[in-house]
Amino acid sequence: LSVATGRRVWHQWGHQIIYPNLYVVLFGPSGVRKGTALDLAVNYILAPLGIEGTPDDTTPQAFVSWLTEQAGTFTDEKGKLQTQTVGVVISEEMQVFFGENNTPFLASMAALYDGRERPFSKATIKRKVERIPKPYITAVWLVAPEWLPRIIPMDVAGGGLSARCIHVVAWERGKTIANEPEPPDEAKQQALLDHFRNVRHVVGRCRFSPAALKLYKETYLQQA
Repeated sequence: LSVATGRRVWHQWGHQIIYPNLYVVLFGPSGVRKGTALDLAVNYILAPLGIEGTPDDTTPQAFVSWLTEQAGTFTDEKGKLQTQTVGVVISEEMQVFFGENNTPFLASMAALYDGRERPFSKATIKRKVERIPKPYITAVWLVAPEWLPRIIPMDVAGGGLSARCIHVVAWERGKTIANEPEPPDEAKQQALLDHFRNVRHVVGRCRFSPAALKLYKETYLQQA
């Protein structure tokens, strides 16, 4: 859904505008089927819709150059043409995407997450300065425990990129199933694709329902 909405859907929070882009880290040792979960999303939703992510192995400069090619437009709820740069990061190996202790790249990805209104500017060797207008980045990274300290230095682990990520953790494999798995349910897949296409047409401000706002406040106070 995060990929489907882009900057067309937003929430007003005081003076801030919050967009529904997500950074998700699937975290766990080898064998917990992180890749299986990712393959389901890629093969049965994103690929049929023609949505491609960034190259698997990239550099900070190449990533910024790739992003500049993703800029596009949409018509907002007032009928005005708006700019957005939608990027999808799908990385089966977080360490391949970031490398080790690449603090500048981590900081850039944290800044891109915030979806600021002004362009994101990055100095590069080739083009001197690249500008990404109104970025909107959704990312899924897979990583094993032994790699994470080598990707994100411990002295910055509590903030920056880490603070913007939803960490989905699995420490053990689930129940072993010996039976031959059933083929995908085509009707359910089609229903998901139809829902995805419908969401792409939703435009405008979203608001909390009273029940959702109550739950948000309770959860926020519990986590504080």
